Amino acid sequence: MEWNEKLQVIIDYVENHLQRKEELIDSDEISKIAECSFGFFQKVFSYMNGISFAEYVRSRKLTLAGYDLKSTDLKVIDISYKYGYDSPTSFTKAFQLFHGVSPREARNQNVVLKVVPKMQISERHEFSWRIERKDSFRLVGKSIIVSCENNLHFKKIPEKCRMGNF
Repeated sequence: MEWNEKLQVIIDYVENHLQRKEELIDSDEISKIAECSFGFFQKVFSYMNGISFAEYVRSRKLTLAGYDLKSTDLKVIDISYKYGYDSPTSFTKAFQLFHGVSPREARNQNVVLKVVPKMQISERHEFSWRIERKDSFRLVGKSIIVSCENNLHFKKIPEKCRMGNF
């Protein structure tokens, strides 16, 4: 398996463990997938992605926690434990540093939160591009609520679009 493929498998593994406090991300499992030491993997991850592995995991947890605060009525304490924080205080501090607002302020519908999307590793491709001027147009959309838990939104959104279930 090539590095890109290994890295994608590891990212998928991480995504499936972000919301499971009882099943922490296991550095031994990552080493096994990467076929190298965890320390070496962290160096390669950082070099390839421009962000440390720990920072990526933390950013993804705080992104999903922000989604939970906006879209559910879960208590801050429950969300903090869901994403592996030992206390609501440490979660609140990390959340505020990442998003620039407290978890309580994040529930306000007018607050925009920071999003770090799931990494998708693929082969590098060269693209040709150009800038075109287009006439103005109107976009119309429909708001739907889907769960990010266990990456179900990647399946539900296309499913709803195909079925026209808006």
